[in-house]
Amino acid sequence: MKILFDGRPIRTPLSGVARYCANLSHHLSLIARQENRAQIEVFCQDWKSRNTELQTIIANNDASFRCQDQINPKLANILFEFFPSYAKHFHNKKFDIIHETYFANLGKKTKEKKVVTIHDVIPLDCPEYFNQKNSFFSKRNFYRQVKEADHIICVSEYTKLKVIEYSDYQGPISVIPCGVESPTAPTSESQAKTKDEKRTIDILCLGNIEPRKNIVALASAVAILNKKSPDFRLIVAGYGNYRAAEIISESREILGDNLNYLGPISDTEKWRLLRNVDLFVFPSLYEGFGIPVIESYRAKCAPIFSNCSSLTELAVDERQLFDPRSPIDIAQTIDRFTHDAALKAQTIEKAQANLPKYSWPEIAQNVYNIYQALIDN
Repeated sequence: MKILFDGRPIRTPLSGVARYCANLSHHLSLIARQENRAQIEVFCQDWKSRNTELQTIIANNDASFRCQDQINPKLANILFEFFPSYAKHFHNKKFDIIHETYFANLGKKTKEKKVVTIHDVIPLDCPEYFNQKNSFFSKRNFYRQVKEADHIICVSEYTKLKVIEYSDYQGPISVIPCGVESPTAPTSESQAKTKDEKRTIDILCLGNIEPRKNIVALASAVAILNKKSPDFRLIVAGYGNYRAAEIISESREILGDNLNYLGPISDTEKWRLLRNVDLFVFPSLYEGFGIPVIESYRAKCAPIFSNCSSLTELAVDERQLFDPRSPIDIAQTIDRFTHDAALKAQTIEKAQANLPKYSWPEIAQNVYNIYQALIDN
């Protein structure tokens, strides 16, 4: 069987969906080679060789890549969207299965089976978190995909419920979570600090800087804690996205020097931070899955996070959850976890038993089984 896999999200900077595409396509190709029954071709875009992240991923990926480099990717996506029959001029092959990995059209469906991964339905549930153009195209593609899909993959039970709520889709839906890469090997700089070296309680938040990530509420919570004991420092890392400058400016007004915004960081630096901070806090108002929470578990850093959307599925102890719209509740949860070493240790220990289901080989096998079932039927 021949599978066309949409890898267009793989671009600079790497998003969670981009990592999903890169890791899943790689492990699917390893299975296909072992089974000797399938060919995985990843369709991506690299106009004028500007997609630096893509080149690195291709060099370390077992999949076959077909890069659209003839025209500007934005123009190509418009052609795919409004003239889907034209899309096949770019990949120019016949496939048994097309796998769309985000809200975008990979070509008009004819005889192929179509698998669709839906990460979230934020554009339908909370369109205010997007600009009008992105919201329009995402909604348009959601309704097209649920109409065309032969099988839908959702990354959480919450997303599955939302797909059912917003559509009349009657076909099969599987819940297959996102995976998390293994932490990079620690260096001498990434060893945990001793108690004597620690002068502050470091709180870490990772993710794109945008309104739904709720950074200002977290800054307010840390400010509440510092009124009682001025030992807390908030470390924020991630790419600036929608209204990022405004969010960081407001957070800095609240915390002053107790806010350390690092901007985008490397994977090595991400894992170093997770190993060294006192607590990971994820106050997002809406997630389709919650990759940073699983990364925190894998780094053996206790996470606390919002009691909404898909995030509740990731908790191993209800005491990890807080109301993201209440800085007081966030502050109380931070205070509890930073001063209760036994609770942190128990949380980390419980989480380790769940980590195998977030391994890419297992996730890829589950997706491959869907491909195989569609062909067999």
